[in-house]
Amino acid sequence: MNPTADRMQLIRRHFEREAADFDRLFLRVMPRYEEMTRAIVESVPYRRGDRLRILDLGCGTGNFSRSLAAAFPRARITCVDIAGKMLDMARAKLAGVRGVSFRQCDLRDFDYGPGFDVIAASMALHHIEGAQKPRFYRTLNRALPPGGVFLCIDIFVSPLAAVQRLCIRRWREFMESGRLPKLKIAETLRRHAAEDRPTALMDELEILRGAGFQEIDVIVKHYCFAAYCALKPLRTR
Repeated sequence: MNPTADRMQLIRRHFEREAADFDRLFLRVMPRYEEMTRAIVESVPYRRGDRLRILDLGCGTGNFSRSLAAAFPRARITCVDIAGKMLDMARAKLAGVRGVSFRQCDLRDFDYGPGFDVIAASMALHHIEGAQKPRFYRTLNRALPPGGVFLCIDIFVSPLAAVQRLCIRRWREFMESGRLPKLKIAETLRRHAAEDRPTALMDELEILRGAGFQEIDVIVKHYCFAAYCALKPLRTR
């Protein structure tokens, strides 16, 4: 039995089941998501008219891809997600956008051949075990050209117990302020504990440096949520 494979299948079933309601609930679960998305897209070091090749990992219903497509209308975007029904929602949302393709698979099994200028991930990589991340980020680094960029919005854990308790309390308060039903709040926190494998943000950035990303910055941080970008250097130091 492979516990990681079992957990990923649990995650897949979770998102297959909740795809139809995802957009209705997401902004009531994820604080400052629109701010983080806007900030991280604006940080991309390319021009609007560039013919970028963009990979959106864990694309969900296509919100991040839609923002990237609006900012870079000549881009070709590949959307990858483990849940087929989430991809169906993304197809509908991106139906009027040219140059978008879709692939259903586990992010760890995708064929990351070189050929992407931007790799983006939004609230997806916390599902990957911390021990698997060094290899995973080396794979992403190889898929990017010199000067390519990795963008990430995700949830992280604090190594300080008091800060972690504060983060969870503030997260719960945000969900309550959006009038999310109490049962949904409890379910969200339970699933976070059972399904997610967030790392400490500082550890995440060190793993990225070890994988070859030498220019990294955190653009927005709000308690346990953060948006950062990482550049592959133009030349090896």
